[in-house]
Amino acid sequence: MIGEPQVITECYADTLLIEKILKNSVNHQKGNGKVSNKMKARNNEIAIGIIDDDSRKPGYFDEFALIKDNSNFFFKVYKHPD
Repeated sequence: MIGEPQVITECYADTLLIEKILKNSVNHQKGNGKVSNKMKARNNEIAIGIIDDDSRKPGYFDEFALIKDNSNFFFKVYKHPD
C-alpha cells in the first residue's frame, strides 16, 4: 500500500523552506547519505529527497534520471525508475 509522500531534506535551510511551503514538518537528515538511506527504506512509497549538489553523492542517486534541468533557478528534478 502506498502511504503519504514523505519529504526528506539534507540541510536546515531546505528544511525550513519546505516546512513553510507545506505548512508541515519534513524528515530532516544530516547529509545526503542519510537522505539516500531514508529514501531507499521507503520501498514502494513516495519519497521526495532534497539535497545539495555536492560533488560526492551516494551511488543510489546514480539510478535516477534527470527529468527537468532548472539550473537557472539552481535546482534539478530527478526521478527514480521504480
